[in-house]
Amino acid sequence: MPTYARPSWLEQLKKEPLEILGYHGTSVARATQILRGGFRLSQNDWDWLGEGIYFWQDAPLRALQWARTWPGARTGGGHAVIQARLRLEDCMDLLDNDWNDLFSEASARFVRTWAQEGRQIPTNNKPYGCNRLDRAYFDFIVGDLRRTSVPIRSIRTAVTEGLPVQPASPICFDSHVQVAIRDHSLISDIRLVYTE
Repeated sequence: MPTYARPSWLEQLKKEPLEILGYHGTSVARATQILRGGFRLSQNDWDWLGEGIYFWQDAPLRALQWARTWPGARTGGGHAVIQARLRLEDCMDLLDNDWNDLFSEASARFVRTWAQEGRQIPTNNKPYGCNRLDRAYFDFIVGDLRRTSVPIRSIRTAVTEGLPVQPASPICFDSHVQVAIRDHSLISDIRLVYTE
């Protein structure tokens, strides 16, 4: 089982949950359902941060781009972008490196556990974005932490994606901050901001 504890000085700095704006790209039909009945947790085996409701932080155009390219949004009467206020409480926030030690330790345990269970470790399918390995890994870590009374209700990470803005640059055109919310109570002020 993992052990996770922030240094006391860091725990004090990160005591208050951060609130951000997140954007969710979808079809107009699905947006209508969300506005009426709320979001549903995505449980696709390729969702890279595991089970959750996915948002792009501060990136409404990136959410629209996703809606335009996501096969599920091709039916449903056009594309839509929903804005929501997200409270990153009990957050595995990978924008800082306080999770690095846990991830290093958990990676070997993940491989060992799957081998002991006789399961084949999934793979990620780049560049399309079917991230089955990442999905399995994040769900594994979140499950382990839950068993040690460390709840993870949200995950945030930076994702480098797309072509580089200059040759050999680490800065890419479709890079973004991805947020997966695992607990509906962390989402508020849901509103439709764009349809086409």
